[in-house]
Amino acid sequence: MIMFQPNELNIVKVAIHAAGYTHTLASTEKISTPRTVTSDPERGLFIPKTALMELRHHLREVYPDLAEKPFLGTRLCW
Repeated sequence: MIMFQPNELNIVKVAIHAAGYTHTLASTEKISTPRTVTSDPERGLFIPKTALMELRHHLREVYPDLAEKPFLGTRLCW
């Protein structure tokens, strides 16, 4: 996990470096395409639940008070 210091709005950015995820469509099944707000307006920028759990786990180890705070948003690097 990496963490950037808070910005002027006191927002902290955290990230986990990992091998990544694939997102295939039933019609293509061999091509992994990013899920975006254009292709999936409701879930486009959500991260997988397993990644969210891992992120909170690491936060609890280093900054327990931050671990339970709500996230303002999530992104998945493609």
